[in-house]
Amino acid sequence: MSDPADRPTPTTIDREWRVVVGMPVFGDGAKAGRPVGWQSLNKLPTGVRQKIEWDKAKKLWRAAAYIAINAAGVPQHLGRIEVDVELRFTTSQAARNFTNFEYSIKPVIDALGPLESYTRTIRVKGQLREQLVVNPGRHIVDGDDERYVIRGRTTIGEPLGRNSRHQGQIILTIRQLPTDSGDQA
Repeated sequence: MSDPADRPTPTTIDREWRVVVGMPVFGDGAKAGRPVGWQSLNKLPTGVRQKIEWDKAKKLWRAAAYIAINAAGVPQHLGRIEVDVELRFTTSQAARNFTNFEYSIKPVIDALGPLESYTRTIRVKGQLREQLVVNPGRHIVDGDDERYVIRGRTTIGEPLGRNSRHQGQIILTIRQLPTDSGDQA
């Protein structure tokens, strides 16, 4: 058997959706209109300015996924789902190692869960202030851990080509799994 023993193998799949998330672009500042880029292990932030850009890029990936999931018409409160991820690069990026791009995939998967909001303390001109942070979520499932979301395969799709309007895409195939009932005989 090729599947690991701990991975569930559903006998029936209730429904399936395909969601295409295009690479977002920066909307303001010096990088306005430029693509966010792939968040990879090779570009982990080392300084404060890099950390700010990294956080902004993660937020943009999550927001782009939220919009794409809404547009695809995926309903809320599905119980358990399995998600296959397909990465589509431009032709110049096709030879890269796709396992490095988990940092771009994670915010897209997080957008399947509920809305997250929290406050954090920031320093502005020497004074501490509270700031509300809101991360969009479609609430397809109740959380983004293994109880609700099972990560399927991650593959590389066909290159986008030079004339594509996107610098890259993450394509999610979402399958609703049967929920476990406690009344099994």
